Parts: sequence; C-alpha cells; structure tokens
Amino acid sequence: MQIRGKHYAVEPVEIQLFDGLPTMRPKEFADDDAALLTFFPKLKWIVLINTSLTDDGLQLLQEIPALERVDAEGTFVTEHGARTFRLSRPDVAIFVD
Repeated sequence: MQIRGKHYAVEPVEIQLFDGLPTMRPKEFADDDAALLTFFPKLKWIVLINTSLTDDGLQLLQEIPALERVDAEGTFVTEHGARTFRLSRPDVAIFVD
C-alpha cells in the first residue's frame, strides 16, 4: 500500500485530528485509519481527540518507533486499553479520559 506520492520525501512527526475546523471530521477516524499511521515511523505526537479510536486501534500505534505522545481524549479507548498500551510502550505518554 502506498500512502505517500512517488516523489514524497517528507516524513511527518506530528498529526493532529480534532474538532474545530470544518474540514476535520474526527468521528470518521477509526481503527483502520490508525493502521495507516504506522507507515510514518518518525511520528512523535499523535492527537486523535474525539475520534472513533478503540483499544484495538491504539494497540496498532505502539508499532511506531519514534512515538512519544498520544492524545486520545474523547475516544472509545478504555482505561484497560491505555494500561495495556503503557505496558508495551512505557516510553510513550498517553492521555485518555
């Protein structure tokens, strides 16, 4: 699967998706979309506030080697899912509510 264009050389280090702009539709972002983020190994910070992310999608994000922080407030991530993630990636700060 190719996500970036043939001549695309930039690697994102931060992705933010949240309510606030008319072009952002966070509720449409789900676990299958989280899988696509793993194609960006230099991602350090992911903001997925008010998305449809679940525990399963969160676990996919632990594969991103450079990840430092995940903001997942207002999602379907449970405390159990966050705890499981923290056990696998204690180096990553994760925020859920």
